[in-house]
Amino acid sequence: MHADGPATDRAAALALYGRFIGDWDADIVTYTPDGVRHHGQGEIHFGWILEGRAIQDVWMIPQPKDRVPHAPEMPVAGNWYGTTIRVYDSAIDAWRTLSRWSFTEITPRSFHWKAEASMDNSTSWRLFVEVFTHRRPN
Repeated sequence: MHADGPATDRAAALALYGRFIGDWDADIVTYTPDGVRHHGQGEIHFGWILEGRAIQDVWMIPQPKDRVPHAPEMPVAGNWYGTTIRVYDSAIDAWRTLSRWSFTEITPRSFHWKAEASMDNSTSWRLFVEVFTHRRPN
């Protein structure tokens, strides 16, 4: 899945997020409802994927070196790993951002996945992809 750089046919558009490619340390600040600030450390890693057609970022709070069993969670945000895949769609000359993905009808052997997009700032949603899966036999 990893790529060495952006796909040449969309390199200029990918530069919007491509500037972040690499490894980052992060200072995290959260605010409780009563206004108390909490500080923590994390890290973020950005890389090219899918033959340079997309960018994946992975966020980690706290940094893996600081994770110990039963470590206290960062207030408000908690301790977590998360990822985002950022895809530029050259067919519409835009980044796909207002989308939602749903896993439904989940069983040990199958699930139904739906992708929906909003073109009116989340007022309405349009189903644009469905995937019906079945687990491969052992």
